Amino acid sequence: MPATVGANGPNVAERIERDLTRAILRGDHRPGSRLPTLRELAAAYDVNPSTMQRALARIEARGLVTARQGSGLRVNDPADVADLTLVADWLAVTIDEPERATAIVSELAEVRRILVVRLVVRHRDRLLSILPDLVAQAAALAESERPWKAHVEFEKTVARAFGNGIVLALLNSMTRALEEQPLLVEAMYHERPDGAANMASFFAALHEGGDDMAARLEEVLAGADAETVRRFRALLEQRVVPSRPAPAGRPGA
Repeated sequence: MPATVGANGPNVAERIERDLTRAILRGDHRPGSRLPTLRELAAAYDVNPSTMQRALARIEARGLVTARQGSGLRVNDPADVADLTLVADWLAVTIDEPERATAIVSELAEVRRILVVRLVVRHRDRLLSILPDLVAQAAALAESERPWKAHVEFEKTVARAFGNGIVLALLNSMTRALEEQPLLVEAMYHERPDGAANMASFFAALHEGGDDMAARLEEVLAGADAETVRRFRALLEQRVVPSRPAPAGRPGA
């Protein structure tokens, strides 16, 4: 059972939602099983039923559970219903399992890379029109007090030029994961000797264009992503405890 939370109110409901969400992602509540009753959960978290109901409504809205007449809340398979908003939570519950956590980061990076390459090719003219601003923003990254935040803002500037909300949603999910996982920040942005070279190669491919532009962009971004994944796994393995077997039906299994 969870540690008691106590008190009531919207913030408490959010904390309970996150705790239950991560319990489901971790496999503490298996797909197809039934959650404890509202009163049982309220007692376990030391909150009143209305606060507990708000938390459960939030979890149901995310698709992680389904209310069934006469049988309470049934747990759904997260692999079937999870969306981008759960990326940070997936990482949080797998952070002590390097193979699975690294797989999540690798898959996320691959999806981002595929989208970015395709959209850069499609919207090259639009990006060229703001290229001086992009170059100036990139040059200032290293001078920022929080370089990783500056990198994310640079990536969002590029995404806004695409006019594609899905890419922005993906970046927002990654931002939340970065805020919660310092090791991921270190792997992606901290003291990367290849950073300036990768940025220069990206701009060169964009400026020169040509039939091979997509392949050149893919090569640059794939190399950066591979280095991020390698560094992330190495950092995890330096701090991790022996991993436990992963329940079925979860990403990276």
